[in-house]
Amino acid sequence: MSDIKWFSSYDEMAVALGISKDSARRLATRRKWPRQPGNDGRSRIGVPIERIPVAPPATPTDAGEDAGAVAPPIDEPGNGEGIAPVIKVLTDHVERLTRELEAVKAERDGERARAAELALQAAQVTALNTVLDEVRQDRDRWYATATARRGWWPWRRSA
Repeated sequence: MSDIKWFSSYDEMAVALGISKDSARRLATRRKWPRQPGNDGRSRIGVPIERIPVAPPATPTDAGEDAGAVAPPIDEPGNGEGIAPVIKVLTDHVERLTRELEAVKAERDGERARAAELALQAAQVTALNTVLDEVRQDRDRWYATATARRGWWPWRRSA
């Protein structure tokens, strides 16, 4: 087992790999790396040598930072020369997207108004269909009355 390095805790393994303690625990479980209990009650974890970086990453200064976090670049006097054109391009892009967003919102509002108008027209069509059905029933009733067979002398009653 010379190709495995044993770490006395997940904390030590996390520092060596440059990840957080929880990530180290999940990685060891996922890769099924060997574990054995130590005399202090903590698990010792066997990590393959090829998984350990040559130079361990720098430890974070703040306890709340993640061990794998990258520090932002330090602003130096010569470092900001190329930033102005990038900021200009990004600002122009944001303005263009804002204009497009406003156009899409206006189009959406127009479509909503059109949908409301179509809903009103649909309600009117439904009401007109109801009236048309009533007129058809009335027409059929009058037709049946007009074509019904009558006697020769309808005013006379038979005894």
